[in-house]
Amino acid sequence: MAQLQDKMSSSKANLIRKISYWAGAIFLIASLILGITIGLAIFLNPAPFRLSPIDISWAWFYGLAILGIGATFRIWRGRLLLVVSLLCLMALIFVPALKADLSTAMAVLAWWLLVCAGIGHWILIRFELHSDLSFLELICFGIGLGFAVFMLLGLILGIAGLYYPPAAYSILLALTVALVPYFRKNFLPAVQPGIKQVQVSWREGDLRLAALGASLLLVLILGAYLWSFAPPVRFDTLTYQIAAPEIYIRHHSMVKISESMNTMLVHYAGMLYTYGMLLAGERLPGMVHLVFGLLATGLTYTLGKRLGNSYVGLIAALAFLSTPLVSVEIGSAYIDFITCFYAFAAIYSGFMWWESLENRWLSFSGIFAGLTLGTKLTTAPTLVTYIVILTILITVREPSWKRRTIRVCWVGFLVLLFASPWMIRDWLWSGTPLYPYKASWYQGSSQFVARIASNPNVVLSNNLRKLASYLWDIVFNSQKYYIESPGGILSALPFLALPWLYLTWIKYPISQRKRFFLLFIQIVAATSLSVLFNFSLVRYISPVFPLMAIGAGLNFEALRQFLQGGKRYNGALLSGFLLMLAYIFSTRLAVTVPRMIYPERYPLKYALGLQNKNEFLEQNLRIYSTFEFLGRLEDSPQKILSLGNEFRLYTPATISASEDESRIYDLVANAASAADLAQLLWEKGYDYILIDQPEVLARPTLYTRAVPSQEFLRQFTKVANTEQDISLYRLIPEGKVQSYSQNLLENNGFEQVDASGHPTAWQIYGLPFLENQTTLVHSGRFSLKLHGPEPPETYGFVYQDVLVEAGITYTVGYWTFSEEPVIISLQIYWLDENHQQIGDQTEWKETQSGWNWYQMTTMAPVGTYYAQVFANVNGDRTAWFDDLCFVEGQICP
Repeated sequence: MAQLQDKMSSSKANLIRKISYWAGAIFLIASLILGITIGLAIFLNPAPFRLSPIDISWAWFYGLAILGIGATFRIWRGRLLLVVSLLCLMALIFVPALKADLSTAMAVLAWWLLVCAGIGHWILIRFELHSDLSFLELICFGIGLGFAVFMLLGLILGIAGLYYPPAAYSILLALTVALVPYFRKNFLPAVQPGIKQVQVSWREGDLRLAALGASLLLVLILGAYLWSFAPPVRFDTLTYQIAAPEIYIRHHSMVKISESMNTMLVHYAGMLYTYGMLLAGERLPGMVHLVFGLLATGLTYTLGKRLGNSYVGLIAALAFLSTPLVSVEIGSAYIDFITCFYAFAAIYSGFMWWESLENRWLSFSGIFAGLTLGTKLTTAPTLVTYIVILTILITVREPSWKRRTIRVCWVGFLVLLFASPWMIRDWLWSGTPLYPYKASWYQGSSQFVARIASNPNVVLSNNLRKLASYLWDIVFNSQKYYIESPGGILSALPFLALPWLYLTWIKYPISQRKRFFLLFIQIVAATSLSVLFNFSLVRYISPVFPLMAIGAGLNFEALRQFLQGGKRYNGALLSGFLLMLAYIFSTRLAVTVPRMIYPERYPLKYALGLQNKNEFLEQNLRIYSTFEFLGRLEDSPQKILSLGNEFRLYTPATISASEDESRIYDLVANAASAADLAQLLWEKGYDYILIDQPEVLARPTLYTRAVPSQEFLRQFTKVANTEQDISLYRLIPEGKVQSYSQNLLENNGFEQVDASGHPTAWQIYGLPFLENQTTLVHSGRFSLKLHGPEPPETYGFVYQDVLVEAGITYTVGYWTFSEEPVIISLQIYWLDENHQQIGDQTEWKETQSGWNWYQMTTMAPVGTYYAQVFANVNGDRTAWFDDLCFVEGQICP
């Protein structure tokens, strides 16, 4: 009877277990399909952007490439696909090297990586840890350690005032010479077994899995690779990640950039970028960040393999690198995947300590964690979570309280030791060692700290609500936490990482599942702390992406084993393989559409040498033409009060931007008069005022207080340059005599009427109407009534051609009446001598009720002979225009 009950209990347990497996399998496949659906949906409707024909072309390219890989990876046991992949890789290296003049940068990068690998391998041998690692682990850990050495060298050079290319090259050369004997004795012997293994595998092995992984990884990295060496055009790179190192190099030392508070965010990664720029200019940082993305991918593969097998490692590597955010970010000279690599290396080292019982791995774990914290403080939640878990594991393993305390304190000491250089510098420069956090210690406190100080309960409550929906949002509404894209930036990675199977699959030993549980806890705790501490941007949680990817790999391997042996196993395996290819394809769709900063989505023309640097930047960076103008001025460099523009790269001018420098708000907002403001700005060394009008209008809460009045601009400045809606004003502290230029428009008040009842000198389109009601006329007898293009039958506008001179500043202005808010356009077409359009300038204004004045100042581009001046209304509403003005200079009569 007891045996029967035991048998029934066992059967019931098996049934429950099988149901849980099927449920986990269904949810896992549903998550995969969800990722495919998200990618397709974002591609077809990338609001607020729009789908373009180039998106379709790239979709065809990615689709055909992935289908080709899926169809050919079995041919000749994978050898054919490996050969094709190798040829493609060589083309990707040598074509840009020759066509885009990248040969020097690529050669320097290869040299630098070889030295870093040698340094790292030497360190691992000195600590007797190399025998625990595979060849790929040696390469990834070695290069990471080598780069860490150059971060410290960059810091030392900055403190010593030795930011000179000869100093950087001398150190690199000296290290190369010093490593030659070591390479002969240790490094080459370590490489040779790997080469022999490759030769044996090529002759005898089954390379299908290797061919599949290598070719898909090549496709996944293509876009990031093309962007990595293109001229930087993203916000952080232009504001501080590359801009600050460029300023350091200009001053030959690490200097405080007082006009910019966010340049103090440049820490270890900035030192590495500075060193790279000393070696090969601004192209190298993006390529270095790409290398760190590949190193993180390599460690994701090797840890996945250690926790499972080669299948787990490969799926984890593909899941990590296919994540759209990873594919986008590693191609820019940002720093999030430098921190991702070092944070993951710290966790990896902790795993190696647990597996090998070698306490030296704890030292490396502390060093990597210190490098992570010393690079970016937003990694603190991940590191705090990891240190807590590590402390628990040390407590479990060490029987003595003394040893436990020593181990934990030693790791903590190393973390603080390697993070401390930047805490000390930030404390000296800003008054807080945790800049910009705990910023209430100094003037200009951060908004987040100020909110917490004023109402901590509200902040905590808001963040708890954010946490409750965070998993859903980062998958379905990821644009909320990554504004650069329309969505789908994480695809389904967070859902794929949930423990659908890997915590319950019985063929995973209990000891393994305990490790998987810690992995899951690390993901959940690190992500939750990031949200609670307001580090919720998805870039900030990148250190847990490799762990998520490994979780996904463990899930799919458990699913494969669960289905293995079934009648339809081969069919299920083929279906899963096709779904994987579809998922990877969908991530490429989500990667392509956010690239609105560049019409071709990827800088292929630049890579092929069909575009030079200036052409690329003029096409993709509105401020670049203004910076070029500044570079041509005789009084270069200048100090500029910049509103709407925070960028500092590509100009020798000192850009003092309001987003960084809160004192500018007070300076402009609290000046007693326009004359006082002019004198204050002059005394502080400002030569120019730069106003990026679209950005000011887009973020009025940030910039409005700091925008000088029109009275000030008319009296105390002169327009030096206006392009792309960006105006540069030269400061005239003593003021200028108000003089009015001649109005270049004929019949500007619509008082002269021809026989057909239309105002003379104006070209008419549609149905403009001459108004003579007194309340609807600003002066004289008539005003002009215009209606917008909805419906088309009531649309009307007027324009007039005026002879102008290229390179001269002009101002257009209207008196406009409306009964309710109406959108009008201040619009000029620039025409050549044959009346062919060569450019245009448009500003949209929302009118207020009643009569109001609206004006725009701009500059006639090179080749201009005529200006075509328009009066126009948008939408379905009506406005009245009178006393139009178009003059040379800034002041309308």
